[in-house]
Amino acid sequence: FNSYNSLNMHQHKYLVNDVLKGELGFAGVVLTDWNGGIRFGEPHTVINAGIDIAMQPGNHADFINKLRESVLDNTVPMSRIDDAVRRILTLKFELGLFSDPFGKQEFIEHIGSEPHRAVARQAVRESLVLLKSENDTLPLKRDDRIAVVGEHADNSGLLSGGWTIRWQGVKENYRGATTILQPIKSAGRRVYSAENGCYKGMPAKKVVVVVGEQPYAEGFGDSDQLYLSDQHKAYIRDCKALGKQVVTVLISGRALLIEDELKHSDAFIAAWLPGSEGDGVADFLFARKGFKPVGKSPYSWPKQYGDVPLAADAEHALFKFGYGLEDY
Repeated sequence: FNSYNSLNMHQHKYLVNDVLKGELGFAGVVLTDWNGGIRFGEPHTVINAGIDIAMQPGNHADFINKLRESVLDNTVPMSRIDDAVRRILTLKFELGLFSDPFGKQEFIEHIGSEPHRAVARQAVRESLVLLKSENDTLPLKRDDRIAVVGEHADNSGLLSGGWTIRWQGVKENYRGATTILQPIKSAGRRVYSAENGCYKGMPAKKVVVVVGEQPYAEGFGDSDQLYLSDQHKAYIRDCKALGKQVVTVLISGRALLIEDELKHSDAFIAAWLPGSEGDGVADFLFARKGFKPVGKSPYSWPKQYGDVPLAADAEHALFKFGYGLEDY
């Protein structure tokens, strides 16, 4: 549902047809998002833009009738219909769907298998972006006294975002996943769980504070503010006020406004949505097997709300596109 220069991508003939299919030679199929064939205007505006398949829910009959009328009055030329059909049939032949249209039951056993989880774990540790690292806080060592703070630390649902288990995600642990707390406890000799924050007398010297957003998908994630909750801000601020070395692990699907939290953190990691593989975060924190940070930010980070939207090469960004420390 993105737009470019105020024109929705579903109707953007220049980008879909001229650039993608023409200049770039894309020979495959272009598919709308959910209800995208009629949500932004009449069906002919979408099909003429180069869309080949419209993913329509219960209003598909309305879409079909309107498109048929547009073909009959030549608003949509038959050559455009032929092109879409040719692309769809070609793809189906390439996938072998005409000779064997049924799913492969034998592939089910691979879902969630150890080899697949190993790749997911690798993806997690290599995608984390180290935004700040000071005072020899990282990597964590096996004999460090470590506390792990925040409800995100031991909740796989909160680590996974939307479209996990359910459309808008879940806010509780789900079967077969590893949280961040579990592997930290396995890696360290003296690890304390303090979900509700630091407190006086806490024996830990280093604190891993796991904070971030609640799960969301699509428009439900739209927000007019990009700050952490007051509670999560307090986790970081209070731990630092008690003299702890603070490692902040940010769980989010986008850049947030984190300048104040950076000031109260000795190390700061953009962990995105690590999903079921909390082991990948622990690999990063403990630099297991000689691991070095390699992740780079896929966008620039704003300093303040007035910076949004922020260009990739903005000079005033908190962190520019492609930023990421390569050593602890």
